[in-house]
Amino acid sequence: MATFSLKQREEVLNQLEIRSKTSLKFYKKLQELQANGFFVKNIENIQGEERNIIIIGTTYGLNDEGVFKERLGPVNTRKRGHKLLNVIITRAIDKMVVF
Repeated sequence: MATFSLKQREEVLNQLEIRSKTSLKFYKKLQELQANGFFVKNIENIQGEERNIIIIGTTYGLNDEGVFKERLGPVNTRKRGHKLLNVIITRAIDKMVVF
């Protein structure tokens, strides 16, 4: 799984840990996935990590006032953010899922 920021990566890992502690079935499935290459990395650290399926979690959406702010972290705050986006998209061999 790829996230658009380090903060998002940390939140995903935190939620996986919480769920793993409350569901033995989830914990076992997560262990199986990790043994087969599952990872959670932020956009800056995914270089070279090809997988059959890449899940991209943007976790961006409407704020409390119902407005979408186009602040996509490193993608639009770095001079070469478009290259980071290209890297994250090209890591998928067979399928990419964005949510």
